[in-house]
Amino acid sequence: METKITFLCWLLAAIIAHGQDTEKAKKELTPPVFLGEQPVNIDKFLHDNIVYPQEAQKMKIQGTTVVQFVIDPNGEISDFKTINSVHQSLVNEVVSVLKLTSGKWTPGTINGSPAAMQKEVSVVFKTEPSLDFVKRAKMYYNKGSEFLYLKNNPAKALKMFDLAMLYLPNDENLLNNRSLCKYLTGDLQGAIHDWTRQKILAEKNGAPVFYPHYLLQVQNELNAEIADKLNDIGD
Repeated sequence: METKITFLCWLLAAIIAHGQDTEKAKKELTPPVFLGEQPVNIDKFLHDNIVYPQEAQKMKIQGTTVVQFVIDPNGEISDFKTINSVHQSLVNEVVSVLKLTSGKWTPGTINGSPAAMQKEVSVVFKTEPSLDFVKRAKMYYNKGSEFLYLKNNPAKALKMFDLAMLYLPNDENLLNNRSLCKYLTGDLQGAIHDWTRQKILAEKNGAPVFYPHYLLQVQNELNAEIADKLNDIGD
């Protein structure tokens, strides 16, 4: 069976610094660089070392796996976080290969000093090389939009947007619409999670971001709920 794996790696705007002003840090930020045994692009390292798990191939599981990790001031990597999972075997394979790069990074710097920084890799797994992920995601996106805006059925719309996210997890429009669906179906924390993710991606691309009024209200409600629970514990 012919399979295909492609990659995308980028530095997040989020910086793990030590009490430094974020805006100032951004101006004097040097991103971490993967060296390996020779200077080599991290995408090439992933391409040469990731193996499509047999379990996922047999089940014809395909999509885009996104994994976030931290590169510390010593060039070691840790704190792996799954941003988008198509199947656990794919996540495990990506993390396993990323661990091989620990200690092989020149750390990023802020104002000339080594600092921990977050990085992400997006790995596209295909059992059907001819499948166009953009077209597939767009099909589910259109179906979701129809359920959400024309049929007033956010639950079914959410299922369609979830399917679209398997292929394009970094699409801001998808995240925005899925966030609204989660809010309308009562998943308030999920709504905030998706919108926060969308906000990070938008800021990375230099776009202005405005928090939806309904999520600001949700956040205030959640804060109030947490405060009440803390008061109950105190009593």
